[in-house]
Amino acid sequence: MVVEPIPVMRAAYLNLFRAVSDQSDRHETACLRKFNLPASLERKPGTYVPLNATLLFAQCVAHAVGMENFLLQLSPRLQVPIFGAELRGAVMRSPSLGAALENFTRLVDHEQSNVHCRISRRGDEVQISSSVARAALSDADFIGEWLRVMSVVAVVRHFAGECWMPLEITLQSHREPGPRVRRACSRTRVTTGQAETAIAFPASLPGLSTDRICHLDARADLPGIQSAASSPATWSFPIALREIIQAHLDEGYPDISLAASIFGCSVRTLQRRLKEFDLSYTDVVQQARFNVATHLLRDPGTKVIDAAFAVGYEDPSHFTRAFRQVAGVTPNQYRRLNYAH
Repeated sequence: MVVEPIPVMRAAYLNLFRAVSDQSDRHETACLRKFNLPASLERKPGTYVPLNATLLFAQCVAHAVGMENFLLQLSPRLQVPIFGAELRGAVMRSPSLGAALENFTRLVDHEQSNVHCRISRRGDEVQISSSVARAALSDADFIGEWLRVMSVVAVVRHFAGECWMPLEITLQSHREPGPRVRRACSRTRVTTGQAETAIAFPASLPGLSTDRICHLDARADLPGIQSAASSPATWSFPIALREIIQAHLDEGYPDISLAASIFGCSVRTLQRRLKEFDLSYTDVVQQARFNVATHLLRDPGTKVIDAAFAVGYEDPSHFTRAFRQVAGVTPNQYRRLNYAH
């Protein structure tokens, strides 16, 4: 039996939703806990969180502030610097919008694991379509659709200017945008109940170039943005679980019951699914801890004891012993061998 991975997205988008929220800190934290989402990801936007839980949190925020207000506040906040290092670097280096959109379609699953995009020509228009595993029906799915639309719009606006709007937006959802959103999209046809989520624009647009091309290392962080060490090349059940666990590590050891709750299954079912990959839950947690620890050790200013606490160890000696079991060397030796300047 094929075990499908749980869909995940970068925590940067969860942070966007939190920025729109007008809830008290206490109420917001309670809402995050309700959906098993970490409350400490402001400086870790490159980690991954469960997609469905994140969109349900966004739905709570939208209900609190009003759906139209939510969408209108979200749009200007979603810009290219929000993207993860791989996609951000690829877009900023692109010599033209066409190249940037090609890179976007190639790397979009690093932002949201279950999204696939394609570019097609339709007469004098180009269409960027996206699809997910299920049709968008709920408010949470409606938000997810607009998030995908706004992500493509952000790429185009990097070349065409911040006031640019597409010729057409098509949505799978049957929910109609409110009058304020319609006014904001007055130059755009918006149709609902369609087979795909898509935007369309003139075929001449991909030839646009920009004088804002950034020659940063694709792995480099922009100010205020912290990225994961790397994005998974392919998604599987264990990889999705490992990535989600990494987001919870600074809250202590993530109990298997928490992981089962996130995946919507029993502990026994979670163990059985991992066994199909010849893995135990302990194996996945150990790999998650190792990945985060090696990323932290790149910074010469991070002490080993701080790395130990950051990945959920209360005793640094236990961290050193576990690290050596995976890497064959101690954390300090690993740092000297791999990150010596």
